Amino acid sequence: MELVFDVVNRAGRTLERHRACGLRLTIGRALDNDIILSDETVSPHHAVIRCCANGDVVVEDLESLNGTRAEFAVEPGSEVILRSGTEYSFGRQGVRIFNTDHYVPPAVKIGSADGIVNRLSSGRYLASSLSIALALAIGEQWLNTYKRIILWAGRNLRLAYSVS
Repeated sequence: MELVFDVVNRAGRTLERHRACGLRLTIGRALDNDIILSDETVSPHHAVIRCCANGDVVVEDLESLNGTRAEFAVEPGSEVILRSGTEYSFGRQGVRIFNTDHYVPPAVKIGSADGIVNRLSSGRYLASSLSIALALAIGEQWLNTYKRIILWAGRNLRLAYSVS
């Protein structure tokens, strides 16, 4: 059995992705696990995923302190059949588990507006934009500190100003 594990945040966005294979995969905080989760609410040896004789893949909670949940709680010491694409919670840590043959939708084409946004968000353009914005803000602040600026052109250029 080969599975893909997406470690997700509370909003469901993938933080890490791992692939593991074997007839028995362990999940927990201890460093001897196949899938190591760093969240402090995960027990050192939290759960195991294994392949049964009938071909079913099951998730079994190893009597962990904070339990294992999907849409339902998995009783300590009990097992549930793994459903590809389902998010399981080991303690507070969410992990979405997939079979490697899980359907992945085709890629979408980047629109012209997306291409412009991608180019403008590059470091070079971002630094230039910030520099221009900073220069304009400083110039506006400098101009707002004076009530009146008078320039006389003559033999010598003179600047007369009054401070507010």
